Amino acid sequence: MRATIIVRNLTEKNQAAAAEIWQNGLQQTVDAIAAKFYLPSWFMNHTLGRLFNYMATQAMSLDGDVGPNGSNLCKHWKGDDRCMFIACAEQDKVIGLVGVKKGAKEQEAASDDDASIASIWRLSVSEAYRGQGVAEKLMLEAEKWAKENQCHSMTLNTMNPIASKFYIHKMKYTANISCTYTKQLE
Repeated sequence: MRATIIVRNLTEKNQAAAAEIWQNGLQQTVDAIAAKFYLPSWFMNHTLGRLFNYMATQAMSLDGDVGPNGSNLCKHWKGDDRCMFIACAEQDKVIGLVGVKKGAKEQEAASDDDASIASIWRLSVSEAYRGQGVAEKLMLEAEKWAKENQCHSMTLNTMNPIASKFYIHKMKYTANISCTYTKQLE
């Protein structure tokens, strides 16, 4: 039986759990790339794993957008041009997260050129809840937010082949060059 999933805005109370889910999701990307290209896990953990570890260290630093234990998530993801949603299961347990913002660059405000574009950041679901519709609910809420904020298309980047299949087949995104996916919002 699937858990009842509720999607809502991130709060300070949930920052640490959301940050942990995001950080754990990075390993899924490393493992999925290794499996797709038949690369030994020791090689992937040494190369791509180092890159993702560096990214996580930067994001979770004192001035990173995630911060230590997620302490910067609310500050970074609350504003007129951005929002972070979390998915919760029983007893308000955080099981997933997604950030959405106007514009194509996470750290910059939308320019006149990309003000009608929304972008997805940090989508991740707890391993125990994958395959249960959590990512789809998070993405639908992010797309709804984008439409309400006058965005006509959504863009995202991922190197994760599992995530790529989800975006293309389940969410109807189009694959472009350089691990970029887009969708026209209606």
